[in-house]
Amino acid sequence: MKNLFCEAKLLWNKGKRKNSFQLLCDYLKEKVGEDALAVDMTLYENSESLNFDSFLYCILNNNKNLPTSFSIVFYYLWQIAPYQGLIISLLEKDFSQPSFYELYDLKEFGIEKKYEEDNNLIVTVLVEAAKKGILTSHEVGSAGAVFFQTILSKKMIEEVDEAKWGDLKLKLLEKLPIAYEETPKDCWKRLAEQEPVNLISRLLYILFSEHNHPSDMVWSRLTTIKDQMPGLQTELLKALQDINLNYSDQDIKEMVAVDGMRTYVQNGKQWIKLFATAIENPSEDNVRKLFT
Repeated sequence: MKNLFCEAKLLWNKGKRKNSFQLLCDYLKEKVGEDALAVDMTLYENSESLNFDSFLYCILNNNKNLPTSFSIVFYYLWQIAPYQGLIISLLEKDFSQPSFYELYDLKEFGIEKKYEEDNNLIVTVLVEAAKKGILTSHEVGSAGAVFFQTILSKKMIEEVDEAKWGDLKLKLLEKLPIAYEETPKDCWKRLAEQEPVNLISRLLYILFSEHNHPSDMVWSRLTTIKDQMPGLQTELLKALQDINLNYSDQDIKEMVAVDGMRTYVQNGKQWIKLFATAIENPSEDNVRKLFT
């Protein structure tokens, strides 16, 4: 029930950087069938200012770390971490740079090249996310924007140098607008019904874990939901009720601790009820209870 990406980030924040990286490596190896990352962790162990998201950015934008391809790693990471950090890595990615195979001149050792960049993998997961409502073209502060959607607008894509992206730019400019138009108006209702755990996991991560927001920021965002998006508020409450009914206290406690980094919580079901109360009535007092 706990999210693997969030677990890796929590381990990183606790100073267990090798464990954090190994968790991602094991996940990707299980999906790909072989090692998808090759990183010398001694380069990153003692950099106190380097946070987990910056670490991921560093390794994803250096092909020396990617024995398979960026496309493959992005495809599988997106499935557990459809967040803005991966979009930033994608926007900065230069696909014209030499691959792992070329950088290490593996042809000279008689090793066949197994992987090519396949940007259709990237297009596939982003189009799917857009149709679900997880990915949006609405920029922060614009009408229709929801604070825990990931943003990839037409303008952001257009600003990428085509020399860096090749035909990926054209593919996204063609397919994403159509996918955004096909996003159902009741996308939050569908997510609450079909993926309640993923929906609440995402909310926990964005509110508490991604940037470690203080209580006043959480209060502001929950107030925005109540005042401007009552439909979303209703679906979040339904999803929380579903989780409380169908999962054990231990499962919920792990989810709250890992996805929301509320590691001090002792009773998962009780905290989820407090969370529901804060969503339904986001007074400063109700929100403050989520931090104690």
